[in-house]
This record gives sequence, structure tokens and C-alpha cells, in this order.
Amino acid sequence: MTSRLRVAAGLAAVLAAGVTGTAQITNFTPVTDEILRNPKPEDWIHWRRTPDAWGYSPLEEINTENVRNLRLVWSWALEDGSQQTTPLVYN
Repeated sequence: MTSRLRVAAGLAAVLAAGVTGTAQITNFTPVTDEILRNPKPEDWIHWRRTPDAWGYSPLEEINTENVRNLRLVWSWALEDGSQQTTPLVYN
């Protein structure tokens, strides 16, 4: 399973860079097996955040009092067709 995740992460990096482009990341930090088993609360490196697919963020900066202040700051337009993506975040 770990090797599959590594392949998926590598493929995601290639797709993010663009098929004809090159990666612009110069300070890349590899993800270890331990990080995959126990991600930091601020990292979302699995589909649904944790290996057990918990899907809940333990972060407390956003709450019922300030959630209404959230605004879209980044988006990526996808081509027409069926799309299903999961954002992954590390470091």
C-alpha cells in the first residue's frame, strides 16, 4: 500500500507541474512511512486525511464564529467532463 501511495503522490506531482512543464519545487520534503501512518493535524496527505479515512480536521482555527469569513482565494478550472478530486496537503 505504501508503494502505491508513493506512486500516486509522484503522479500527482507530475500532473500538477503539467505534462509539458517542469516542477518548480526546490525545497521538496519527502513523505515517510511514519508521516503517512500519523500525519500532523495540519497535513491532509490521504484521501479523507488519515489512513483510516476519518475525514475530520482537528484544527480549531476555523469555528462556528468565524467560518462565515472564509473566502475563495485559489481555484483551478477543470475541463468539461466527469471530475472527482481530493486535495492533498503536506508541509
